Amino acid sequence: LAWILLLTIAFQALWLGPRQLGGVIPGLWAGVLMALRLVGMLLAALLLTWTTEPIRLAEGLARLFGFLERVRVPVRDLAMVLTLALRFLPTVMEEAERIVTAQRARGATFGGSLLTRAQSLLPLAVPLFAGCLQRADRLALGRRIAWRVKREPPVDGVVVGALQAEAPAPRVAGEPVAEAGD
Repeated sequence: LAWILLLTIAFQALWLGPRQLGGVIPGLWAGVLMALRLVGMLLAALLLTWTTEPIRLAEGLARLFGFLERVRVPVRDLAMVLTLALRFLPTVMEEAERIVTAQRARGATFGGSLLTRAQSLLPLAVPLFAGCLQRADRLALGRRIAWRVKREPPVDGVVVGALQAEAPAPRVAGEPVAEAGD
């Protein structure tokens, strides 16, 4: 985050300041104000995600952007994607920490210059991305199964219930086994 803020300030001061604002000092002030805006937006987003359940956040966003459904934007699907991303972000972070720990155990180092750190993070991206794809595949399969179960006719439920009624009841540990003549 610090690098993003410093790059924002440097860009405003050294590139836009002399060209559009008439000097480096006005550009520096514009960069500091832009960095403060970024920090404010980040804090507001952090507060929102801390205080609001992901489902309610998705419902609110779907309601807010509902007008886009008129131009065939799948607002409900995008809200579900946001909910899933918020739900799985901690899981992905934990998996990234596990991968870093495993790489360090194999002797990998993650220090040095910015370019060296970026190059050392590249081997982490492949297993992390593969794990995310596997998790997404399992989730999609579960959703397809749930969709099919929901759409099956109720007769199937009756048949499954009848089959379960015919199956023997599970035995409790320590309970004597019933003999054929009992």
